[in-house]
Amino acid sequence: MGLLCWRGSVYTASPPDVLRLRDTDGDGKTDAREVLASGWHVRGTASLHGPFLGPEGWLYLTDGRHGFDIKTKDGRKFKGLASRIWRMRPDGTELESVAGGGFDNPVEIVFTPGGEMIGTMTYFTNPKNGQRDSLMHFLEGGVYRKWHSSVAEFTRTGDLLGPMTRFARVAPAGLHRHSGLSFGKTFRGNLFSAQFNPHRIQRHILKRRGATFTSEDSDFLVSSDPDFHPTDVLEAPDGSLIVIDTGGWYIDQCPLSR
Repeated sequence: MGLLCWRGSVYTASPPDVLRLRDTDGDGKTDAREVLASGWHVRGTASLHGPFLGPEGWLYLTDGRHGFDIKTKDGRKFKGLASRIWRMRPDGTELESVAGGGFDNPVEIVFTPGGEMIGTMTYFTNPKNGQRDSLMHFLEGGVYRKWHSSVAEFTRTGDLLGPMTRFARVAPAGLHRHSGLSFGKTFRGNLFSAQFNPHRIQRHILKRRGATFTSEDSDFLVSSDPDFHPTDVLEAPDGSLIVIDTGGWYIDQCPLSR
């Protein structure tokens, strides 16, 4: 459910585990497999995603609301149900919950130059008024919509926090913050989200609004092919964008994608 290549290791979320894989003899094949942490529940959807490298060198993970009973290599234990944003050191120590809530499925996160975390997620509300999914500005210690009994796992000082950018039922997946200049200076720092159901990639220009952000949204790539279902946007070394198309085979848990 994700891959990160960093400092000679490959890190992957392979629920119930987070793994570090290494090639120790230079033959191009993994011969060292280390479980950094384990205990995330395995489901066919809304599972563990990541890891994503944070600006301080920690590994971040997103986890949907299917529960966890985690044990780490340094003896930490966590048990609960709520969706979470997690982070830990690259050696698997000091795992901690950063934010969470009653929403269904956080997928990918990116970081601004100031270290602020923006992510894609589904079901900030039960579908109403055409809305369901969002971009979220995740704050450390934040507890987010929608209401669910698992919200009781968190310490709260106020109302549940809401979304940054509201979507319809688009099933947002991958998210990318563009650092290149291949599309011109006006695109640098923009976000691009892969939206599974409507067969499109959207561009998001972040704008400050008090202590958080809003976004100016526009379609960047839209396909009329009903089997085009983008799940990620990546940046190539030359600054161009790579779009991952899952195709039309996956409809489980995504009936609106048909």
